[in-house]
Amino acid sequence: MWLVAPQIPTSVREFLDDKGIEYSEFHFGQFRRVAERHSFIIKSEAESSSQSGPSKVPENKNQSRQSRGLCSSQQGISLVPEGPLVTSGSALRWSARGRDLQLQNVDALDCAKFDSLLDAFSHAVSSKKNSSVVRNLRAWAASPKYSVLSSATIESLLRWALNESNWKANAQDAFEVWKFLFGSPAPTWKNWDELEKRYELDSNGWQQWYASL
Repeated sequence: MWLVAPQIPTSVREFLDDKGIEYSEFHFGQFRRVAERHSFIIKSEAESSSQSGPSKVPENKNQSRQSRGLCSSQQGISLVPEGPLVTSGSALRWSARGRDLQLQNVDALDCAKFDSLLDAFSHAVSSKKNSSVVRNLRAWAASPKYSVLSSATIESLLRWALNESNWKANAQDAFEVWKFLFGSPAPTWKNWDELEKRYELDSNGWQQWYASL
């Protein structure tokens, strides 16, 4: 389940965080960009603009059918480096349990540094919208030898690092946590499918990324 709305009040965010439900604010400017890509006319705006000249020329339809990167699908630019493979590795080594990951060299985990990075990421968002992923990361770090880092937590951190959350100023804080765990750049194995109108995991891309860890 994932709630998408132009505005999500703090009380609703707290409720969704408590229930573990994802949410995103999708503002009217973004609705307009999607409408233009698909040559969709927003009736209320068309009526007001019909007297002021022609509307913008929509993007090429073939382009709109291409899968786009997670960040570029909503923001147009990325604030952190993106790529399919890890080129600057982390000191941590992982083994896969499905798409969950388990740390193999627990002794290499600098708990003080990781806690400091989580603090920076946590404090960067005054609304605490990121509290769920921070809480899950702290819970994992409390017992990394016996617990796995779940795919849900990994993907949630990735969405923050790639700025899917719309918090542009905080993408770097999330990426620093990501880089500590997995290295750089941030991967591109979760894409926006324009035909299906949803995010889809690129399984082959995930496997290639995992092999490069």
